[in-house]
Amino acid sequence: MDKQSEQKPFYTSPIEPIELKLNSVIQFDCHTDVSCFNACCRNIDILMTPYDIVRLKQRFDLLSHEFVGTYTTPYPMDHHDIPGLKLNTKPGTTECIFLSEEGCTVYEDRPAACRYYALGSMGVRKKDASQVEDVYFLVREDHCRGHEEPRTISVADYREEQGVDVYDEKNREWRDVVLKKRSSGPTVGRPSDRSKQLFDMCSYDLDSFREFIQTEGFLEIYDISSDQISTLVRDEDEMLKFSMQFLKQVLYGEMTIPMKPDARERRIQRIRERMQTSEEQTSSKSQSIRIAIVSDTHSFIDPRILDLVSTCHAAIHAGDIGSSDVLESLKLQSDLVFAVAGNNDVDFKWQPSEVEVLNSLSDIQTIILSGGKISVEHGHTVRDTRRYHEVLRKRYPDSRAVVYGHTHVRAVDQSEIPWVLNPGAAGRNRTRGGPSCLILEAERQNWSVTEHLFKTD
Repeated sequence: MDKQSEQKPFYTSPIEPIELKLNSVIQFDCHTDVSCFNACCRNIDILMTPYDIVRLKQRFDLLSHEFVGTYTTPYPMDHHDIPGLKLNTKPGTTECIFLSEEGCTVYEDRPAACRYYALGSMGVRKKDASQVEDVYFLVREDHCRGHEEPRTISVADYREEQGVDVYDEKNREWRDVVLKKRSSGPTVGRPSDRSKQLFDMCSYDLDSFREFIQTEGFLEIYDISSDQISTLVRDEDEMLKFSMQFLKQVLYGEMTIPMKPDARERRIQRIRERMQTSEEQTSSKSQSIRIAIVSDTHSFIDPRILDLVSTCHAAIHAGDIGSSDVLESLKLQSDLVFAVAGNNDVDFKWQPSEVEVLNSLSDIQTIILSGGKISVEHGHTVRDTRRYHEVLRKRYPDSRAVVYGHTHVRAVDQSEIPWVLNPGAAGRNRTRGGPSCLILEAERQNWSVTEHLFKTD
C-alpha cells in the first residue's frame, strides 16, 4: 500500500452512517465512573429548543427574555436568518455554562441535545410522504468511553431513560415548522422581518406570547373561549403547543385555530383603511403606497421577486398561481394579497388539500385607493388578442389601472387611462428572458410603475 492510501482523511464524522429504529439496540452507558465523565460538557455546541427554554427558565424562575439574554447566544438557523439560540459557554472556554466539578448543575432540566448523547435524531420527510419520520443514529466521538461499557439498551428504552421522549413530544410541532421551512426552499422564499419576529416570540418568548393572546386584536380575530385562554395562560406546556399551532396557521395556512366569522374580511378592511389613510397623510410629503404585481407563477415564485414583495404594502397576483404555497409565500412578505384565478387554476391541477383555497379565488379583483381604482383579471377570456389592451380598457373604463397576466409578456401601457399592466411571469415557465414583476407606487395624484426583470443563468 502506498503512503497516500495510508493517510487518514483530514476529517471523519463521529456519526455512524447507520439508520437506527426505536427497536435497534446500542451499546452505551454514561456514569460517574466512566473515565471521560463530563468530557463532552467541556466542548459544547448546543442548539436550544423551545421546550429547553421553558424548562430552564422555570428552574431559575426567570422570564423568557431574562433567561435567553443571560444564558444563550443568538445565531441564524439558515441563510434566511431564521432565529436560533445556542447555550452559552463559560467566558473564554468551550465549557458548558452549567458545568461544575460534580457534573451538570441543571441535570434534571438539561437540554434535549444533552439527553440524547450519544444518540442523534432528525426528522425526515421522505419523497411523496406526508408525515415526518424520526431517524436515529449513533455519535461515536474519540474521547467517549461510554461505548466501551458493556450495557446494551434499545433506542426506545434509552430515550425513555433520559427523558428525551418527553422533550421530543413537546418540541415536535416546532421541529415540523422548521423542517417545512427548509424543505419548501425557494417556493416559500425569504421570510419578512415580521415573520422572523413572530417565529422568535412563539419559539423562545412565551411570556410575550402570553400577553399577545390576551390582546384585543388577537381575541377579535380568533374564536377562543375565555376558559381556553385561562388554561393557556396557566400552563406553559399547553401554551407552547398552541404557539406552534398559531405559527403554522400564520406562516403556512394550516387552519387549526378557529377564526370568528368575517374576521379575515374585517382585518383586510382595516388594512385597506390604513393603506388609504397612509396615502392621504403622506401624499403631501411625496411618499407613496407600494404594490407588487406578479402573475403566472405556476406553483413557483422566484425568491428575488419575493424579496421585492417584502418592501411593499400589498401584492397583486394576476392568476395562474398554481398552488397555495405561492400565496402563502406572498403573505409572508406582505400583509395584504389580492389574487385572481387563471385558466390553469383548476381543481385537477391543484393538490386536493388546496381546493378550499382555490375555491376562494375570484375571477376579478378591485382595489380602491384614494388615488384611483385598480382592476385585476387574468386576461384569458380576451379572444381578440390583437386588441388586448383596447378590450380591457372597455371592460374597466372607470379604473385608473388594469392588471392582467396570461400572455407571460411584460407590458406597461400608459398611453391612456386606464393604464394596462402585465407583470410577465414570476416563476420558471416561459419567462421570456427571466422572471419579472412590476412595482406600482401610488400617491394621491401621481402613480408610477417600474419594471423588474431578473436574468436567469
